Amino acid sequence: MQGILDWDDLRHVLAIHRHGTLARAGAALRMDPTTVGRRLAALEQRAEMRLFERRQPPPHRG
Repeated sequence: MQGILDWDDLRHVLAIHRHGTLARAGAALRMDPTTVGRRLAALEQRAEMRLFERRQPPPHRG
């Protein structure tokens, strides 16, 4: 597993865990959520495992 994780990866994983969504993690990191998602996907590919369970947001009930 050497070379799989760097400090930026760790910051992103912690932000996603703490904030619960890519959108809120992106806001906390001052990054676009798409970028956070791409970084997560790249890390998961290098680690050959899923780090977070994906779920769809509930539908809007207006």
